[in-house]
Amino acid sequence: MSLSTQTLRRLPTIKQGLLQGLNYTSIGSRCGVTEKTIDRDIKAFVDSGEFETWIKQEWARLYSVIQKEEPVEAFRNLTKLLGRMVTRKVEAHTIEEVKVMEKHVSIVGTLRDYEEAINQAASRDFQANRARKQVDTHNADT
Repeated sequence: MSLSTQTLRRLPTIKQGLLQGLNYTSIGSRCGVTEKTIDRDIKAFVDSGEFETWIKQEWARLYSVIQKEEPVEAFRNLTKLLGRMVTRKVEAHTIEEVKVMEKHVSIVGTLRDYEEAINQAASRDFQANRARKQVDTHNADT
């Protein structure tokens, strides 16, 4: 999945904001868009697979800096970001499982409704056939 031109234009600001621990509203203000746009941009960034590559590169870069200068705050922010990434993956997985379960329940409900409709139609046909036989038998007797 490729990122849109607008997302690519906002991406440096989004990355910087994420590393600084900013929320989506603050990042959106910096980009001149709403937090919903930032949420969509980040989702697209994650879905593209580029987010994980970027986060691994940032972790390696900051690890080497930490060894030299000990910028603890940067490392803490990156750790928070990793935590959010894992949380989002778990939430996304859970949401997908719920959607699959809801779809299954819907299908089962539909099948039950269909089965009930078939049973009702068969019952009506049976009663109609019985009524016809009674009429035919009555007409044959007369």
